[in-house]
Amino acid sequence: MPYKFRANCVFTSANLHFRDLYCDMSIVSIHHRALKCDDLPKRHDPRAAGFILVATLFAIAVIAIGATYFASRVEGLQTAAFQQQSVTEAEREAMSIGQALIQAVLLNPITERGLVIKDAPNEPLLLDGRFYRMGDKTQIAIQDERGLMSLNINDDLQLRRFFSAAGLPVERHDRLLDTLRDYVDVDDFKRLNGAERRDYIEAKLPPPANDFFTSRDELRRIPGWRELLAELDARGKPGAAERFLGYFSAHRVSAINLNTAPRLIVQSLVGIDQARITALLDQRRLAPFQTVAELGTFTNGAIDLDTIQLVGASTWRLTYQRDDLAFLIECRLVITPAASDKAAQVNECRHRPRNSIPTDDDVEDFARVFSTPFSTRFSLSTPVSSTGPGRANKNSPADFQSNAKSISSPFSFPNREVSQPTADSRSLPWLILKAGLSVDPAAPAQIATPRP
Repeated sequence: MPYKFRANCVFTSANLHFRDLYCDMSIVSIHHRALKCDDLPKRHDPRAAGFILVATLFAIAVIAIGATYFASRVEGLQTAAFQQQSVTEAEREAMSIGQALIQAVLLNPITERGLVIKDAPNEPLLLDGRFYRMGDKTQIAIQDERGLMSLNINDDLQLRRFFSAAGLPVERHDRLLDTLRDYVDVDDFKRLNGAERRDYIEAKLPPPANDFFTSRDELRRIPGWRELLAELDARGKPGAAERFLGYFSAHRVSAINLNTAPRLIVQSLVGIDQARITALLDQRRLAPFQTVAELGTFTNGAIDLDTIQLVGASTWRLTYQRDDLAFLIECRLVITPAASDKAAQVNECRHRPRNSIPTDDDVEDFARVFSTPFSTRFSLSTPVSSTGPGRANKNSPADFQSNAKSISSPFSFPNREVSQPTADSRSLPWLILKAGLSVDPAAPAQIATPRP
């Protein structure tokens, strides 16, 4: 039987037991109106409260994780933006330096000593790859490409001497030379140890260019060379493969400029006394050689003047480095004195690893890497020479003495109107080439050596 209370609040015993409701009669009597049982407050359930707490904590955790994620994303985007800004500024500054060098080339002579600034003739800008510091965090280096090994000149004997100086076993020379020549020649006739189009397709590589090299990076596509570079990366010091590539260039000028060649290339030159190479490099740092006669105390035989020269090429490798960048910016400066529109231009700029510059330590590092056995998919069990008869030295000791004369510079510009720089426009090359340019005394000896 239902129980009826004042204020017309009706309950049944079943309802009281099943729904566990509680009716505060003092409050109900005040309102003097009928209430339904659904209007009455429910008893507090501890389990429901625990669930609400867990859900609230979960929601707070999700919000916190989301906020952290988006904050990290924003921070990453800001960092990337700052890095890109630094890269853009560095590239713009590198191009400005290149343009300043072009102006300096137009206004100053280039000799065996380097780029001779007229107002500072005793401090020429040397082209042997040493670094010059500009300001607090910027350095530049200029490497005459005639001091490097040309990939476009068919001097296999000089390449063999370079391989030997680098410690590469003789039985591996033919593979490298044959694939190199097959990559350049226009025919499809495969040399004994070489590779032509079909071999590239089978190896899933881009086909050979069958043309002159335009960049030393093309060596990474050539069979034999690819394995050699991979071996240097795996066994050598960090950046060993990049440094090995750094000894090569795509210039098309024969002979090696002794005044700008790195140590490893100097070691490969015929007639140079191996025991006197360090003394030769020290003397060259003090003052570049201007005549062949000055080399007399550093030789142990006749010098082949078809292989050794003392003047540079018309292409320079400009390397730009900033302390806050994880890479180098490398550009190619091409001097074109016969051109009617441009006497020089900067092109082929690209990023390089910071450890890609050749050093004196490369001799030992390469020799250590190549001293261990090397496996390749191409058989070298029957090496066959792909070069012709050896080229004898054309200069006897008597001829060597007769050639003891100064070698003139190949750069002679046609008469043209060159506007003299104003005070404002002149400040950039002068800041770079005179006032703001100094040899970095903190750099390694093989990269930058202070002039006395």
